[in-house]
Amino acid sequence: MKSSSFSSIEKRGLTIGVKIISMLIAIIFLCMLILAYFVNSYSKNILLAEATKLLQNASKRSANLIQGYIRESFTVLNFSQANIQNWLDDDLGQTDMFEIIIEQNTFNMLDKINSASFGYIYLKNANFVKKAMHKIGNDALFLVYDSTPNAPGGTELLAPSNEIINLEGLQKTLQTQKIEIATPKKFTLSGKNIYGFSLNAPLFDKNKNIIGVIGVIMDVEFLTKDLRGDRLSVFKDDYRTLYDSNGFRIMHPNRDFESKTLKEINPNPTSDILLQMAKNKQDGVIQHLNYAERLFYVGVSSFDIWNDLDIRWAVTVNAPEDSILESTIKLRNYILIGILITIIVITLIISWLIRTSITQPLQKIQVFLMEFFSFLNYKSTQAPKPLLLKSKDELGIMAQAINHNIEKTQKALEQDTLIVEEVVEVVQDANAGKFGRIITQDSLNPQINKLKNSLNEMSQTLYNL
Repeated sequence: MKSSSFSSIEKRGLTIGVKIISMLIAIIFLCMLILAYFVNSYSKNILLAEATKLLQNASKRSANLIQGYIRESFTVLNFSQANIQNWLDDDLGQTDMFEIIIEQNTFNMLDKINSASFGYIYLKNANFVKKAMHKIGNDALFLVYDSTPNAPGGTELLAPSNEIINLEGLQKTLQTQKIEIATPKKFTLSGKNIYGFSLNAPLFDKNKNIIGVIGVIMDVEFLTKDLRGDRLSVFKDDYRTLYDSNGFRIMHPNRDFESKTLKEINPNPTSDILLQMAKNKQDGVIQHLNYAERLFYVGVSSFDIWNDLDIRWAVTVNAPEDSILESTIKLRNYILIGILITIIVITLIISWLIRTSITQPLQKIQVFLMEFFSFLNYKSTQAPKPLLLKSKDELGIMAQAINHNIEKTQKALEQDTLIVEEVVEVVQDANAGKFGRIITQDSLNPQINKLKNSLNEMSQTLYNL
């Protein structure tokens, strides 16, 4: 039978085992979260540092590629210019072979430049040119088109066109008498749509007067084919762009953004940083919010178009932050999953250990004490059996001590019962007029022994009267 006090104790909160387990799990979980935070932060910093190096190298590689294509084109242009100039310097321009030489040079020049769609040689007041197909008023224009700039062949001779003569780069070369490069733009030449820019070199007579221009029209589509493709990709969803020091966007994966300035596409302040980097010949990696407000890490590498020209272009390699940190995000997820699994395993192990080592022994001690208190309070007539704990730890020692002391208490109660029985007999004799009987049993309780002695003295006194 359980006492009311025992019932009230049962209406308690969390057990000691639950509290210990909860506290340990909370501490372990907190420690693992802190560890995960530092591991994730450290790996993120390392990854960003390596990504910065990779983006810088990737942008330099792309810039070297475009610079190489353009400089190769300038080299071929200068070689062809020198060849034609030699004929002009030697006063051979008046010979019948000159027109053939010009045609051959134009064909060869264009076919050797992998990114050029048009090649031309313009001569002012070229009365010595006899073929009507090259004449345009008093001037002459040898115009060749290449339908396959990135492969041999595909060249054809076209009729002269004022559109070529009016090209920005050609007219600028006639004015400055220097090598010039035009700003890329979209236009139509001889019925063919093209997005490109012209490279131009002057031609002089033997008196050093400018008499013409030799040039090619670079096709941006062919020039930047490597930038548009995936061959140079270093991160998922990355892309490359090309712009000049004035912020003019020469190439972008979104063709709607080409021929526009950086600020027109994206008014974000970081666009000004990109512009200044190209103007100041700075290379580096910056954080940049693109037109869609997506955070990118941008590697920037600028380069000179040609040694004699004060023109700089820049290539950017743009990588989304989430692509760069993709491995870190995966690592973080793996860590969190690992933490969850670890906590589950630790919880099961600790729960088993605490249940077998603490909770169950305490519950046995609790039940035993409640039964003993019921016996002690005379609510149970049968004393509880000895407490059995196999453990040798503090709880086991406590159980042994409880057993020993309860055994003593039980013996004391039994001895007190014997004394009470004798007292009852002495009182009954006294009621019958019989005096002199004494109580012989002893108690472990000094107060009961004192009471016994007093009753014995009283019985003797009454007997002696």
